[in-house]
Amino acid sequence: RGNKLPGRLGALPPRATHASGSSTAAFYLPRPNIIVTQVVGSIDRLTADALIAFGDLQIAVDGPRRIDYFHDWEGVTTYDSGARLALTRWTLEHYQLVGKVIVLTPSKLVAMGVATANLATASVLSIVMRTYKTRTEFDRDLLAAVEGR
Repeated sequence: RGNKLPGRLGALPPRATHASGSSTAAFYLPRPNIIVTQVVGSIDRLTADALIAFGDLQIAVDGPRRIDYFHDWEGVTTYDSGARLALTRWTLEHYQLVGKVIVLTPSKLVAMGVATANLATASVLSIVMRTYKTRTEFDRDLLAAVEGR
């Protein structure tokens, strides 16, 4: 099995991959309006740029539609502030096209970074941002989204 995605999604090949000195990332597209990322290691600015580039590519290919993002960051140990700022800035610039952002992370530091980004975006946007500590909840939401429930 090539990834940790639940059920039949476990057979999906990544649409793109990225490796920097501090992390690896895989990008999946189980439906045109759902992007799933899996990152292991530390999210640096290069990894953030790869996340942004994949989002930009899907917007260019599929046109302007709201996309839900499921970030499987169970293996992320830390991130740098430049990466968080770049991802938050991209979300603010594309807020009309961001549906929800669901993040799987057992890391308190990463969860705090998501909460900080949520504070920055919640005051002006209606984006749902949620973190899960366990794979069970994350997988349930991902499968429901893919199946259109």
